[in-house]
Amino acid sequence: MSSNLRIEGTACQRPLLRNVGPHRSLTMNLSRVAEWCGNPVEVTARFIPKFLWTTASIDVLVDSRCVLRTGGKWKIVGTSAARFDHAGSIHDIELTWGLCPLRSFSIKIKIDRELIADTRVLVSNWPTSLWPVAAFLVWFGWAVVHL
Repeated sequence: MSSNLRIEGTACQRPLLRNVGPHRSLTMNLSRVAEWCGNPVEVTARFIPKFLWTTASIDVLVDSRCVLRTGGKWKIVGTSAARFDHAGSIHDIELTWGLCPLRSFSIKIKIDRELIADTRVLVSNWPTSLWPVAAFLVWFGWAVVHL
């Protein structure tokens, strides 16, 4: 997939893929969620433990190049935007994520204000999100026994 793609203005064919199942890559643990201008759009999501809770970092890659990284924002639902250069043109990308019940996020990706993907992405290290609950249960068990 060449990054020397000729794009005239912002009018290139961008097929919308809805509810595409994740196609896992063994090397980077990515989910391919769409294709944009002939290039794969991939997403990776992982939990990051912080003090007594966890946050999530979601990365969006176009043609194997990271173009947007949320970096563990302190939001349950939210939006993150960035600009990136592709084949000599500047493009706007926007990622919107929804609630994560445990193992996956609902996401929407727009490039140049056009919806590219509307799907769910699995979190690669979802058991990490259980440590605050486990810590609370241990503390609660200790309190019941000792108080």
